[in-house]
Amino acid sequence: MENLSWGARAFLTAFYFNKKDLFCKYEIESEGLPADSLNKSVRPAAEYLGAMFERKLGGAQREYRVGFSTLKARNFPC
Repeated sequence: MENLSWGARAFLTAFYFNKKDLFCKYEIESEGLPADSLNKSVRPAAEYLGAMFERKLGGAQREYRVGFSTLKARNFPC
C-alpha cells in the first residue's frame, strides 16, 4: 500500500501472507533516500516509528542502532 498512514506520516507498507493465507509479517519503507541521509532522515523516521509503536505496545526489551554498514536487503520467510 502506498502512503499508508502510520501516525502523522505516510509510508509504503507491504503485508505478507503465508501459503495458508494467514498474515505473517509487514514491511514499512520510506521514500528512497541517498546514503548520506542516514542521520538527517533515516534515523529520525525510525525513531518516529519506534516511538509510535512504544506508545501502542510498550517499551522495547532491546534496542538496535542502525548503521550504514548494517543496511542491506533481506528476505525473511514467513
